[in-house]
Amino acid sequence: MSLNSTCLKNFSNDLDNTTIMDHFQSLVSEDDVVLESSQLYLKIVQGYADQLCGEIMTENEENEILLLKFWISGLVSLITGVLGSFGNCLSLLILRQKEMRNIFNDLLSVLCVADLLVILTSVVASSRSLQIFVPYSVYAFTEGMCHIGTSASVFMTVSITAERQAAVCSPHTYQTRLASRGYSKIILSYVLPVVILSVLFNLPRLLFMTPMGGTARFNPLLLQLGIYSQVVHPLTTTCLLPLILLSVMNYRIISSTRNRPIQSSSHSSQDLLLSRVMLAVVLI
Repeated sequence: MSLNSTCLKNFSNDLDNTTIMDHFQSLVSEDDVVLESSQLYLKIVQGYADQLCGEIMTENEENEILLLKFWISGLVSLITGVLGSFGNCLSLLILRQKEMRNIFNDLLSVLCVADLLVILTSVVASSRSLQIFVPYSVYAFTEGMCHIGTSASVFMTVSITAERQAAVCSPHTYQTRLASRGYSKIILSYVLPVVILSVLFNLPRLLFMTPMGGTARFNPLLLQLGIYSQVVHPLTTTCLLPLILLSVMNYRIISSTRNRPIQSSSHSSQDLLLSRVMLAVVLI
């Protein structure tokens, strides 16, 4: 008889005589078969486990889930990852050309690197769904890096939009800032906070993947804290707050380009196009 061992660890010590008697009576009413004491005890505990954790999946149900994981989490994710890697590498080749060098395009290059990190680490995770053996240490490391890359990608998208808003809505102030601070300092002022915040916000997740985190999984207080922290990150930091900020900044950019004089219509149309692209990124 298969037994839900995870649930058994959680409540085997809490079984009292009343619980055993209840399950024994239901067992007799369902099946009037004499069992050995060990088998009887396992069947009673299994019934209790089914009440708390749900019934164990049948072999057919497990095979169906494995098949779905193979196609969706495995093959489809792998193909999407290959196409995404190709697209980001092509973008990097174009953006790193000398004639394309400016602050906006360099920030886009950093965004491409963050997206590549997410894609490549996701490919490693999808390989497990394809029944390819991946050591747990490698899988845990790549999963942590995937979360860091996802956060960095979101934060860089916000940074790029903020830079674009400064250039479009306050061009004179923007040029003054560019002349006073310099090209490299402006790039670092975006990239360094993005990297630091991406690592800090995902530090608890990284710790949970270490041996120390394995023992913390059985601590109810730490588990509760980990669940509540999900409200801050990633729900607020990479979903709600960026969505609000990006929507407001893109609205300001679009409003500013529409109010420009006719003489700067070519620049306005270019800024409007870039704003729509960034807005599409937000919605996706």
